[in-house]
Amino acid sequence: MERFGDVRRRSLPPDGGTRVLGCLLITALLTGIAQPSPAEDRAIHWLMREPVTLFDLGILRLRQDLQRVADRMADTGELPSTPLHGVYYDWNRQRIVMYVTLAAAGLPPSEAACRDAYSSTVRNLLHGNPSGPRRAESYLENTFLHEGPGNLDRPGDLAADLAATVHLEVTLLPRDPLHANPQTVKCVGRLDSEPADVKTTVRG
Repeated sequence: MERFGDVRRRSLPPDGGTRVLGCLLITALLTGIAQPSPAEDRAIHWLMREPVTLFDLGILRLRQDLQRVADRMADTGELPSTPLHGVYYDWNRQRIVMYVTLAAAGLPPSEAACRDAYSSTVRNLLHGNPSGPRRAESYLENTFLHEGPGNLDRPGDLAADLAATVHLEVTLLPRDPLHANPQTVKCVGRLDSEPADVKTTVRG
């Protein structure tokens, strides 16, 4: 007659207890890995995992260039001091907009003054790029592409498409908005627009 202890020992393989314990330990370990600690789920770690595209880098470079240009033009007197400026993507119009907003110096805002500020901004943005009809295309292509290898598979019409997508908006505000009949003038065009192709609107 077998004893109860003998039956219990033969009901599992000699190493059965060790296997069960090992499985439990592995399950606990995997569970701990699958559920990151709160510190690993912080916003900064989520941001670190998000990719950055050439589009994002291009927008950043445009902002940096426009800031340098606006600051330099304000220092030299080509633009009034402390112009507002920036770059954003207009989803509705599928357009990248570079904007400069400033108060007219001296005289009330006019279409001629707006066009002058527009032309000066474009000239300073493209300064240092090869002259010619593709000057704006060359600037935008260099702004949005890799600085090194990796551009071989770019679209053949990338430069022309960027030139059609990026627009500059210059807005002249009245120095004294409480003055009788104040008006605001806006000039909009591409970086390769001819002077006659820059559109102006007057409000007020």
